[in-house]
Amino acid sequence: MSQIKIKVLKQGKESDKVLSTSFFTMKSAYRSFDKYIRNLETMLENSRVLKGFETRIYTDDTGADIALKVAEKYPDVSVYHFDC
Repeated sequence: MSQIKIKVLKQGKESDKVLSTSFFTMKSAYRSFDKYIRNLETMLENSRVLKGFETRIYTDDTGADIALKVAEKYPDVSVYHFDC
């Protein structure tokens, strides 16, 4: 029995070709968190050149709202919430 629970928060265009990334926050980050948000946005923008791919962001409670907000302008991007 798996201890990982995954819930789809936003389903983008489904494909058998998947580009995935994870996005979460840490209590004691050593860099400004805004940098990670900008880099996520840049990654999603650059992933548009990969035609036919579904891009997935795996996130937890700490990053779900931000990941959804960033992904809302990209129809091919899915956001998956994981709980482990």
